[in-house]
Amino acid sequence: MKGEIQNAAPEASILTAREIEYLSLVAMGFKNIEIADILSVTNSTVKKTLENIFSKLNAKNRTYAVTTAFVHRVITSQKLSEIFLRYKNSIEKISLVAVNSWFDEK
Repeated sequence: MKGEIQNAAPEASILTAREIEYLSLVAMGFKNIEIADILSVTNSTVKKTLENIFSKLNAKNRTYAVTTAFVHRVITSQKLSEIFLRYKNSIEKISLVAVNSWFDEK
């Protein structure tokens, strides 16, 4: 059947540890530019890495890639927690900037 998740990557080893970090940040709702800031890479690097992840997972978009990763336990809630804690300081800086800019707009 078209677009079935079962045809996607069945094991975590298809993605590198670094790719799992990228996809986990996508799962947390971060935009490419925010992921670039968190991981200290360029926006182009994020875009290219996500394209590679989508290809490996046979996913057409971010939502499908994240869903596939959760279904096949490539990403778990524990993994998200680990990644959040690893990059907590960078994430908090981005969150503060976002909240402050929201208040500035009001």
